[in-house]
Amino acid sequence: MIRRALIYLLLFGGSLVFAWPFIWMAATSAKLERERFRDVSGPRMDEAIAIIETRIGSATETLDPEIDRATALSQVARGIYAHLLNTMPRADWDKSTAELRQEIDQRISPELIADTIRSLRRAFCFGQLRLRSYDLQEDQLVAPQNAAASWNIGGTAQAALVQAGSPAEPYAELHYDFSRGNLVTLSQIFNTSFAVNRLHRIQLYLRNDDTWNAINLVVEKDAPHTPSTMPTSIGSSTPGKNADRMTAWTRFEHGLCCANSSAVRNS
Repeated sequence: MIRRALIYLLLFGGSLVFAWPFIWMAATSAKLERERFRDVSGPRMDEAIAIIETRIGSATETLDPEIDRATALSQVARGIYAHLLNTMPRADWDKSTAELRQEIDQRISPELIADTIRSLRRAFCFGQLRLRSYDLQEDQLVAPQNAAASWNIGGTAQAALVQAGSPAEPYAELHYDFSRGNLVTLSQIFNTSFAVNRLHRIQLYLRNDDTWNAINLVVEKDAPHTPSTMPTSIGSSTPGKNADRMTAWTRFEHGLCCANSSAVRNS
C-alpha cells in the first residue's frame, strides 16, 4: 500500500514538472515587469504612493484583463513615485500632507501614466522588418506604424496583432491564447527591390515577453523553404543597454531575424 502511494506520488510530481512550462506559457502572454521598481525608495514613500494610487486608480482599468489590477496599480504608483523623485524639488517633500498631495496631483498627467504603464507591461511586440542585400541595398518591408496590418495570422491558437506604442516608437503587440492551440504563425509575401538571390540579412525588430515559447523561422526565396538552423526561445534574448527599447536580435543561418514564417520574392 505504501509502495503504491509512493509510486503515485512520484508520478504526480513528475507530471507537475513537465506540465509547468505549458502552464507558464498560458499565463504569461501579458504581464508586468514587477521587479522594475522594486528597489525604489525615498522620502515619504508610503504616503506618496498612497496619494498616487488614489490619483491614478481609474487609469489601470484599461489594462489587459489578464493583468491583476491591484498589482498594476501598485507597480504604476511606484514607477510614478520614482519619476517624481527626479522631478520634484526637495523642498516639496517637506510640505504638509495636503500640500504634498497638491504637488503630486499637478505633476501626474495622462501621458506620464501611459508611459509608466508602457514601461512596465511585458508583451510580445513586433516592429519594422528590413532586408539587406550583399550589395548593401536595403528594403523596409514593414514600417513600425503599420506592423499590425502587415502580417497574416494563422495557426491553431487564437492570436491578434494590435497596433500600440507611441508616435516616437510605434509597434504591434501580439496577443495570443495557447489554451485552445499551440501554434501561432505570422506570414507574408514580400517583394524586394533587388535580386532575391542577393538577399543577405533579414532584420525584424521585436521585444519579447519573457515566456518560454519558441520561435521558428522559415524563408522562401522563389524556391523551397529554408528553415532556421535552430529554434529559439523568445525568453532567452539578452536585453540591450536600454531595456525599454524593443530591438532584439536572434541569429539564424540566413541573417538576423525573429519571425514564424515569411516569404520574399523579386519585384
